[in-house]
Amino acid sequence: MKEIEVESIVGLLYKKLGSWFETGVKMIPNIVAAVAIFLIFFLIARVIRKVTQKLLRRVTHNRAVQNLLNTVVYLTFILIGCFVCLEILNLDKAVTSILAGAGVIGLALGFAFQEIASNFVSGVLIAFKEPYKIGD
Repeated sequence: MKEIEVESIVGLLYKKLGSWFETGVKMIPNIVAAVAIFLIFFLIARVIRKVTQKLLRRVTHNRAVQNLLNTVVYLTFILIGCFVCLEILNLDKAVTSILAGAGVIGLALGFAFQEIASNFVSGVLIAFKEPYKIGD
C-alpha cells in the first residue's frame, strides 16, 4: 500500500516539474524581452537623472533638495520599468498585489508618521524658498 502512495506522489511530482519546465521554456522570449526592457528603462532613468540634475541646479542651489528630487525621479522610472517587466512576464496578479500592498502600507505610514512627514515637507519647502540667509 505504501509503495502505491510513494509511486503516485512521485508521479504527481514528476508531472508538476515537467509542466513547470515546459512553462519556463515557453517564457524564455518573455524573460529576454523583460530583461531588455528593464535595461532600457535603467538607461533612460540614468539619462533623465542627469537632465534633472542640470535643471535642478537652475531652480535651487540646495544640494539636499537636488539630491532628493533627483532620487525620486530616478526611482520612479526604475519602478515603472519593473512594473512593465512584470506585465510582460504575465505576472498581472503580482503587479496588482504589489500596488495594493504599497497603497495600504503608504496609508498606514501616512497616519503613523503624519507629524514627521509634515516636518519633512516643511523642511523641503523652506529649502526651496530659502527665506533665511547666512547672518540673519
